[in-house]
Amino acid sequence: MKTKIIIIGSICLLLLCCSTKDENNSELPNSSATTTEDLPSYTVLSRVNRIDGSGVDGDVLVSSFSKEIPLDILEKTLQSIAQKEGLDLVSLYCTEDAYKANFSASFLAEHPNALENGYLGRLKKDGTFSLPIK
Repeated sequence: MKTKIIIIGSICLLLLCCSTKDENNSELPNSSATTTEDLPSYTVLSRVNRIDGSGVDGDVLVSSFSKEIPLDILEKTLQSIAQKEGLDLVSLYCTEDAYKANFSASFLAEHPNALENGYLGRLKKDGTFSLPIK
C-alpha cells in the first residue's frame, strides 16, 4: 500500500513539474485579433495532461500584458494561444512571480502581492474567460 502511494505521488509530482517553454514572437494584438499571427510574445510555463484523459491544462505568461488590457483582448488572445498550443484550461499571467505564487505557499508568503498583481484570469473549457476572484 505504501509503495502504491509513493508511486502515485511521484506520478502526480512529475505531471505537475512537467513544463514546456515555447516562445512566439509577434506584436500585441488589437481587439479583433484571433489568428495566431497576431499573438503577442508568450511562454507556456506548464502543460499537464489530465490523468483522466479529458484534456490538457496549461499556464501561460504574456509579460507584455497587464491588468489594464481590455477583457475582450485577454479572452481572444488566450483562446488563440489555447488553440495553437492544444490547451483546454489555461491560466494567464503577466508576471512569472504570479505563477510561482499560485503554486507555492512559501513564495506567496514572501511575495504577498505577486498573485494579485500578475494573475490575469483563466480560460475555461467552454472558451469563456473569467477574471480572478477578488
